[in-house]
Amino acid sequence: MSILERTDDRDWNVYARGCDASKYEKAKALRREFVKPGIIVDLGSGTGIVEVILSELSSKEESERSFVVGVDISPEMLERAKDRKKEYEKIPVDLVRNDLTKSCIANESVDTVLCFSFLHEIYSDSGLETMMDVLRDVYRMLKPEGRLIIRDGPRSKNWRKSYYSKFNKKATEELFYKFARDFDPHNFVEDYIPEEKPEYSIDFEKLDDGMIRLSGPDCFEFLTKYIYKENWDVEVKEKFGVFTPEQWKIVLESLGFKVNNSETYLIPYLNNRYTHDGIELYKKFSGEYVPTEYPDSTMILVAEKV
Repeated sequence: MSILERTDDRDWNVYARGCDASKYEKAKALRREFVKPGIIVDLGSGTGIVEVILSELSSKEESERSFVVGVDISPEMLERAKDRKKEYEKIPVDLVRNDLTKSCIANESVDTVLCFSFLHEIYSDSGLETMMDVLRDVYRMLKPEGRLIIRDGPRSKNWRKSYYSKFNKKATEELFYKFARDFDPHNFVEDYIPEEKPEYSIDFEKLDDGMIRLSGPDCFEFLTKYIYKENWDVEVKEKFGVFTPEQWKIVLESLGFKVNNSETYLIPYLNNRYTHDGIELYKKFSGEYVPTEYPDSTMILVAEKV
C-alpha cells in the first residue's frame, strides 16, 4: 500500500493550505536556470500550485514549447488543482491520477521532473528500496541531459553531533515531550522483520542544569513536526530528513545523475516561529554552551541525466 493510499484519511485542507502557503518557497526551486522547458512532469502535484508558478515564471516562448503533466493519487488534491485552472492557463497542463510508485510516463520522454516534498513519504512508508525505485523510474523517463529537481527535507548536517535545547515557553517544552513519546517513523532502520519492528526511541536527555541534550536528527525532526496540530499522528510516523545533501549526491550519482546544484536553507517562517515559541539551541565547546543557529529546513537539489 502506497503512502498516498494510506493517508486518504488525512485532513487534506491542512496540506492544501500548506501547499499554497509555500508558493514563494517553491518558486526558489523553479528558477529559470533549473527548469528545462519542454515536457515537465510534476510528481505529487497536489493543489497545482507548482503549475501556477510555472505559468507565472515562464516566458511566452517557454510557455509555447512546454507542457506540464501533474501526477497525484489524491482525488481531493486533483479536484483542487482542476478548480484553479484559470491560474495556470498560460501553460498547457494535464492532470493524471496515479500512484507515484508506479510508472505512467514513457521512456526518455521528459525534459524536467519535479519531486517536491514526497520522497521522504515514500521512504517513510515503504522503505529505501521503494524510494530508490521511484528515482530509477525518474531516470528512465528523462531524456538524456534531462533535469531532476528535488525539494525536500535535508537530514541535519550535524547528524553525528548533539544539540542542547532550552525552552522558554512551557507549552513548547510540553510539545517536545509529546514528540518524544509519539515519534515512531515507519522505516527508521532497513531490513528489519516487519512483525518484529522495534519501537523507535529518540536520543535525548534532560540535564541537571535544565538543558535538554538531543541528537542532530531528532532535533531536526522535532523542529519540523511540532508545528502540526492537525495530522500529528501522520507526521510522527514519517522521517522528514532522509539523507544529508552529501548523501543525496552519492545516491543520485549511483543512479547515473550528475548533481549541478545543492543548497539548503531555513524557511523564514520557521525561523520566526521557533523564536516566537521560545526555542533556544546551543552546542557545547570545552564545557561551555554556545548559541547556535537552527538547522536548515529545506533542500533543493538539481541533477542532470548523464
